[in-house]
Amino acid sequence: NLEDWYISDNDGDLTKWQFPSRVSTAGGYLVIFASDKERTGAELHTNFKLGAGGEYLGLVQPNGSTVVSEYTPEYPAQSEDVSYGIFNSAAQFYRIPTPGSANTDGSLPIDPLTISPERGYYSSSFTVTISTPTAGVDIRYTLDGSKPTTSNGSLYSGPSTVDTTTVLRAAAYKSGYQPTDVETHSYLFLNYVIEQPYNISGYPINSYSVAGSDVADHDYEMDPTIVNDPAYSGSIIKGLTDIPTIMLSLDPDSLFGANSFYDNLDIETGVSMEYLDYHKPDRNDQIDCGITGHSHLRLKRSMRLLFRSEYGESSWRSKIFEDAPINGGSAHKDQKRIVLRAGNNRSWARMWNPEETTHTEDQWFRD
Repeated sequence: NLEDWYISDNDGDLTKWQFPSRVSTAGGYLVIFASDKERTGAELHTNFKLGAGGEYLGLVQPNGSTVVSEYTPEYPAQSEDVSYGIFNSAAQFYRIPTPGSANTDGSLPIDPLTISPERGYYSSSFTVTISTPTAGVDIRYTLDGSKPTTSNGSLYSGPSTVDTTTVLRAAAYKSGYQPTDVETHSYLFLNYVIEQPYNISGYPINSYSVAGSDVADHDYEMDPTIVNDPAYSGSIIKGLTDIPTIMLSLDPDSLFGANSFYDNLDIETGVSMEYLDYHKPDRNDQIDCGITGHSHLRLKRSMRLLFRSEYGESSWRSKIFEDAPINGGSAHKDQKRIVLRAGNNRSWARMWNPEETTHTEDQWFRD
């Protein structure tokens, strides 16, 4: 019976939370929630929370001074969806948590990757490096938007030159160790963006219904009539740097087709989202999240980003919401979902009323 035993996250206050009467069988297990809710019913909840950055934790006998088991001086910083515990007298991390049952043989994590330089806008070539303090790892990377795995991607062998728009995704692997999270860094060369061709190898040219029997083809270029017009050509690059860019990176096979999120109403898939601000690079950010189509199936689709722990973080935290010119003062900096609005009802894609499309005008009034 654990009645009157203690558990504490403070080695200076070993009697911080006291057990109620609770019998544990020989070889049994008892789950305790460090939730700061102070409950002693069917579920046991302590009157303190554990710090993700690491702190002391100890189990103490009823005399309030004899420590039976402890993490000292403290357990290390924790990662989401990775547990930490003791196996064969050694503390270690676990990819598969086993609350209420025996710990299994875990593995140490590989130190996070560092990719240099940072994501952002570039106009001249540079050298990119990928590194981790952990020795003896294999670093694998992709350039097509897909996630690297032990069987997908190229093996990194040293610094490489980047001289065009590039989506770099990388992760490190080592036998007996937990792999790193996938890191995504996109490098935007706007001179190449405005010259992107109509057709790109590996990407389909699909036809979409826009009205009755009318169809329009999906293509990948900016309108060359505009790009090459002297009245506009000198200001297009500046225009693209005047607004932030959202980069969405995922396996090309997940973009279009029968099993894709873009061509279906209810399919959701994982994606890397990067926010790039030319004038405020300190706001540049990346987060893994879910993506699905929003509203009608159209050539020009709105999309919804969903932030959940299954993809990484359970919300996107950014100051861009607090700094918004409208309602910034009352905005939450943690967002669970965001709609990327295409405005297809007011766009050129609606062919039955080409003389009445007001996309630019409508958006100007909305803003």
